Amino acid sequence: MAHNLDQCVKLVSKAAEAGAEVLFLPEASDYIASSPQESLSLARPESESPFVQGLQAAAKQHGVHVHVGIHVPVPVEPSSSSSSSSPPTAGAPTTTTKLLNRTIWILPTGEIDPARNYDKVHLFDYASLRESAHTQAGASLTPPFDTPVGRVGSLICFDLRFPEAATALAHPRPRPGSGSGSGWQPAQVLVYPSAFTVPTGRAHWEVLLRARAVEAQCWVVAAAQAGWHSGGPGGGGGGRVSYSGSIVVDLDNGRL
Repeated sequence: MAHNLDQCVKLVSKAAEAGAEVLFLPEASDYIASSPQESLSLARPESESPFVQGLQAAAKQHGVHVHVGIHVPVPVEPSSSSSSSSPPTAGAPTTTTKLLNRTIWILPTGEIDPARNYDKVHLFDYASLRESAHTQAGASLTPPFDTPVGRVGSLICFDLRFPEAATALAHPRPRPGSGSGSGWQPAQVLVYPSAFTVPTGRAHWEVLLRARAVEAQCWVVAAAQAGWHSGGPGGGGGGRVSYSGSIVVDLDNGRL
C-alpha cells in the first residue's frame, strides 16, 4: 500500500505540473490483495486510511482534484453475506465485515466530498472468482456531479458490462407515474476506473468503452490497473473515448 501511495502521489505531482485540474486513478488504487482475508485485513475507514490521507495531502499541496478507487470496510448483517437460510445460532455475531469497492472524489482543498462517493453496484461473480463473497454491493448509483471537466457519472470496472447503468446516468428518465425526472442532471463524462485482467482486457476492454460512449453519447474516461499485483498482471491500461466512439488518448502498458 505504501508503494501504491508513493506512485499515486507522484502522479498527482506530474498531473499538476502538466496543468491538469483532475487526476483519474484506477479501481483499487490502494491495494490488490492475494486473498479476501488479506484484503479485509488491509482495509481501513477513509478517515483512518494512510493511503487516503496521503492522497488528500497531495491533492491539497498541488491544488488538483483526484478521483480514486479504494477499499472501505463495512459491517453487514450475516443474512446479506451468506446464502444460508438457517437462523443464526445463539452467540453468533450479529454482523460481519465486508468491503465496499468505492471511488472517492478528493477536492483541491484535500477534503473528500461524500456526495460524490460511489460504491460498485455490479460485483464480479464468475466461475471461481466471486467478488460478492467479500464485497458488499453498492445500494444505488450516485447522481452525476459537476467537475472542472464536465458533469461526471461514476461507475467501476464490471459496471462497464451493464449499459443500463451508463444510460441511467447520461439520460435520466422520469419516474414512472410521477411525471417528474430523477432530479439528476445528465452526465457528460462517464468514468470507469478498473482492474481488468489481461485476457478480458485484451478481448473486451476497448470495445466495451467504445460501446458505452456511443450509446450514452458521453465522453468516457477509464483508468485501469497495469503492472503486476499479487503475482498477476493487470490488463486495462487507461484511455479516454469520445462520444463518437473514437479513442482520443490510449495509454501504452508497455511504457509502465
